[in-house]
Amino acid sequence: MSTPTDTNHATDTNHATDTNHAPPAGFETWTPAAEGDSVSPCPFLNTMANYGILPRTGITQPKLKSVLELAKVDWAFRTSLAGANTMKLGTVEDGKQVISLANLCRHNAIEHDASLSRRDAHTGDQTTLAPELIDQLVALSKDGKYLSEADLVQFRHLREADSRATNPDMVFGQYEKLLAYTEAAFVTILFRDESGQIRVDWLKEFFLKEKFPFELGWDLRPIRFPEASWIAGRFRLGYAAAVAPPPATDAPAKEEAPGHA
Repeated sequence: MSTPTDTNHATDTNHATDTNHAPPAGFETWTPAAEGDSVSPCPFLNTMANYGILPRTGITQPKLKSVLELAKVDWAFRTSLAGANTMKLGTVEDGKQVISLANLCRHNAIEHDASLSRRDAHTGDQTTLAPELIDQLVALSKDGKYLSEADLVQFRHLREADSRATNPDMVFGQYEKLLAYTEAAFVTILFRDESGQIRVDWLKEFFLKEKFPFELGWDLRPIRFPEASWIAGRFRLGYAAAVAPPPATDAPAKEEAPGHA
């Protein structure tokens, strides 16, 4: 499978690069996926693999949960993302259920149509980054530096409309909508700064390189089920204005959760 790195797409913006901003422990070494490596349609998991934190094959449920915890994903999402519906996509090795990143490419399991960054399975490749989609998203920015929530919701709608127009096999029911809008919420939480808007340079570094933008002043931040669900719900209703999010909770999540962005 081809890798997402695209040397024709620069990640430079008018934001200053913070060369003294060191990555946290465990994230010091980044190596992009090589041709033939096991990769998934999920840029977040691919990124964790590029740092050598998540193996590309032979991933056990405890390992997946521990990697997500290191990335500050809360208990509810860890339980869901590493739940039975994810693990059953893999195989049994030495009596243990394991998955590879490539197992997550199975269509309509976690991967879904109208992705923010991948083409539909109908095209024959739902795994490889489509950089032109990121270009389309960034083009919605009013100043080239930030994307608003409204911009992201607009792009979410554009992706759905494009799939409906071009994919006769499109599947986008309530389950797929849940995944898609929760993933949009993930993007918001991960790459907004103190202004509340999404930084274009952070977003491009992540999607185009599958690399966390530590050198651009970014830090890992908590991804909590209540906040992500609240944002996703607003997005589905078309509301891109925010009030205070709900507090964090340790309430259990449902069994399944987002696949790829």
